[in-house]
Amino acid sequence: MHTNPNLRLFLFLFVCLLTAPVYADRLFTSNGDRLSGTLTGWSEDGVRFESELAGPVVIEASRVQTLQTAAPFALLLTDGARLIGALEPVDASDEVYVRLTDDKVARVKIADVVRGATDEALLNPPEPEPEPVAQEAPADTAKPWKGSVSLLAGARSGNKEAIDFYLKSKAEKSFDSMELTLRGDAGYGQSQSKVDTEELRLQGDLKKFLDDNLYLFGDQGFEYDRPEGIQLRSESTAGVGYRFWNTKRSELSTDFGAGVLYERYLSAGDNVEPSLRASLEYRQTFWEATELSELLTVYPRLGTLGSARLMSSTGLKQPITDTLSWTMNLDLDFETDPVARNIDNMDLAFRSGLQYQF
Repeated sequence: MHTNPNLRLFLFLFVCLLTAPVYADRLFTSNGDRLSGTLTGWSEDGVRFESELAGPVVIEASRVQTLQTAAPFALLLTDGARLIGALEPVDASDEVYVRLTDDKVARVKIADVVRGATDEALLNPPEPEPEPVAQEAPADTAKPWKGSVSLLAGARSGNKEAIDFYLKSKAEKSFDSMELTLRGDAGYGQSQSKVDTEELRLQGDLKKFLDDNLYLFGDQGFEYDRPEGIQLRSESTAGVGYRFWNTKRSELSTDFGAGVLYERYLSAGDNVEPSLRASLEYRQTFWEATELSELLTVYPRLGTLGSARLMSSTGLKQPITDTLSWTMNLDLDFETDPVARNIDNMDLAFRSGLQYQF
């Protein structure tokens, strides 16, 4: 029995068509490409499409020109509207037709689609986790002041040649738009039954900030130095300053003002004259916790033109624990024309020791 060859060919093609996979959806890109497959989703990342040749792909929505689906597809638009229906292409346009269940057609811009899914329920974003109930903050029991106390030992040269011990303290407090800083230094040293160091310095500085950077300040300082013959030195200054920045790791500020200088010497009597003040304060943290600081202050005398006093304090601090640090200080005190006789122009001291922070 002979079978018709044309019949065998027809049966073969029929079987191939039955077993071949069916890709009903199509995606058209703006550069002219066309993908056949299945539209599986739409999100901020792009359009998810199961391509016949490339497999699962995600295409940016801006590259999609139009779409066609056989089954209904749910879309969420930027205005909150939800549309469900088969998608039909719009020629030469970044738009798509949505054939709704009531056989009406809506024309939608690709750019207006926020999310898409094969099921409307999938359009709903996941429910956000409930925010934890804020617990009432415990009462602030921290001390209102912060500062440090340092016990140092070292050597000095210039006006005094001595090995001395020094106690340095600093306390700061901020309230409203003001900052108050108090400093106190005391030193004592003796060599060959002779007192080479016996001094006391007290200083208070109040800043009133006009904004985040600009401030007004008032400063009052007192000093006693027996070996230099200073029974009392008082410096009262007021002016304006500017803080460039103040972060946990770095700070830079400068100020300028005018005031009155009063000096009482054991051998030279009293001296009163107007003076100026210019200062620069800098702090920087290196590596993890090593801190370098510099406080530079210049006091030009207006009563004696050309005379000025320069004071510099450079510090290096390395923490040992949360409250204890090892610190080194280099202090310079220079006067162009000391009032008292037999007083050198410069006094330089290097000291090192422990610092406690509170």
